[in-house]
Amino acid sequence: MEVIVADVLDGRTFVTTSNTTVVLKDVAVPGLMSVEGRRAKARLEELVLHQRMECEEVEDDSEGRIIAVVRVEGENVNEAILRLISPAAPPEGRGGDAASTSKPKKIEITFDESAFGVKPPKAR
Repeated sequence: MEVIVADVLDGRTFVTTSNTTVVLKDVAVPGLMSVEGRRAKARLEELVLHQRMECEEVEDDSEGRIIAVVRVEGENVNEAILRLISPAAPPEGRGGDAASTSKPKKIEITFDESAFGVKPPKAR
């Protein structure tokens, strides 16, 4: 089904010009009270607001919303939002655990005694 988005409600839900509410399938986004939730909503607005898109309707939920996989100009919107929320996740089909394959980062911690009025502990 082809739709045009009239409004974005949160990072995974939007309303079409035909007043149908669509939820991105398999996308869990934090609420709008969190920074991540607001970022997800802003990104969804960039991708879909006032755009013509394809919705592959998967099912209806108990609230009458359509659960769908959404594409705009060939881009899978569901995957784009998931990448925003979980940037460490490997692209679909690549497999592997990104956390286990990445190298640990080396950090240096310094102690400024003037900031605390105490001296740092001596190294052992």
